[in-house]
Amino acid sequence: MAYQLSLYNMLLRTGKPTSGTQTGMSKENRFKDSKYKDGRFKNPNHAYFKVSDELRQDYFAKIRELSDSAENDSEESKKNIEKRIDSKIKSGRKLSAKEMNYLQKHNPELYRHMRRVQLMRESLKERLKHCKTKQQAQAVITQAMAGVSKKDPAKQAMFAMIGNIQNSL
Repeated sequence: MAYQLSLYNMLLRTGKPTSGTQTGMSKENRFKDSKYKDGRFKNPNHAYFKVSDELRQDYFAKIRELSDSAENDSEESKKNIEKRIDSKIKSGRKLSAKEMNYLQKHNPELYRHMRRVQLMRESLKERLKHCKTKQQAQAVITQAMAGVSKKDPAKQAMFAMIGNIQNSL
């Protein structure tokens, strides 16, 4: 309040609005009278409390809404998500962030395999960007295929991903 009055007085004297720093008041001094030494506001009706209460209520409402929607997911929708993820894995397409989060929560082992496949995809695409000819690109793809172990549990997903990238060339 003191800060507002000093600005009002400055406006009356000069006819020009000025900021607190132009009046010689630092940020620390502007709210000095309205705060305790530990930084808490003295006045519980301060704008800081009103905004934080509104944000807090909105935040908790969103959390409740999300938790209710997560609980209401039926087995059918979970099966649909799993079918969509499975079809993407078999076709070698990239999984969305939502699908990866679902895997991380419901199937951590498959998540680890798919994370490794996506890292390999990014690496392969980066290496293909530097290829100048089709022969160089084909050599990079062949090398990537040779790098997949026969005992790798994500072998099919890796080959599908490499095939998808090869078809996109």
